[in-house]
Amino acid sequence: MTLGEGFSSNKAPLFDGTNYSFWKLRMHMYLSALGYEIWVAIENDYTTPSTHITDAAEKKAYENNSKAKNATMCGLVDRELVKVMNYESAKEVWDKLKSIHEGDIKIKEAKLQTH
Repeated sequence: MTLGEGFSSNKAPLFDGTNYSFWKLRMHMYLSALGYEIWVAIENDYTTPSTHITDAAEKKAYENNSKAKNATMCGLVDRELVKVMNYESAKEVWDKLKSIHEGDIKIKEAKLQTH
């Protein structure tokens, strides 16, 4: 998959488990284009309140987290989605994908250096 392949301004870039660094770049651009607050939801953890939300700022934070999480998860094929489907916040989803796929790269590099 090339950098431009599969990219649309209307649709989240699809991650099939390969070329994570390219997907991460495209997804960052996509989320940022949805709005500053949407990308901030990826950077800042969110905890769903246990009570009904009445405060306008809390409602906005909930909506931003939901939009960021939705966009990120819609950009995953099923085998990637199952790895993160139980996380509540967009940041948790993002961080888990990063841990899985960038961690794998670091492990592979370390193994290559030892051989």
